[in-house]
Amino acid sequence: MTTIDTTGALPAGAAQALERLLRQRLASAGLTRIETEAGQDFEGDEALYLDLYFDLVEPELDPEPFNFLTTELRETLESFGEHRFPHLRYHFDARQKVAGWRLATNSSRRPAVSLASTCAGHARPI
Repeated sequence: MTTIDTTGALPAGAAQALERLLRQRLASAGLTRIETEAGQDFEGDEALYLDLYFDLVEPELDPEPFNFLTTELRETLESFGEHRFPHLRYHFDARQKVAGWRLATNSSRRPAVSLASTCAGHARPI
């Protein structure tokens, strides 16, 4: 079950609308928990951070539900008068495989990167 903390990070009604949207879009991706935090981005602008936590999905994760997710979240937030940009931080199981991704095996290519570390915002070669 996902739950968005409504301790003032979002306007009334916005938390429930975001949770509905995220549950609908990411149910097949194993979404288990959502945490929200108000803060500032690297330029000092007000921002909204959403940490999305996922269970391992077998045999592999379909990336399609993630397409245009930030755009849909922004539109939902704006309908409640919320104009902070939603920064999404994905937390996947380190063993998660993604449909359509292949790891580089040739040393002349860029190093392969762990999905979990990439989505958490910190790409680490594996």
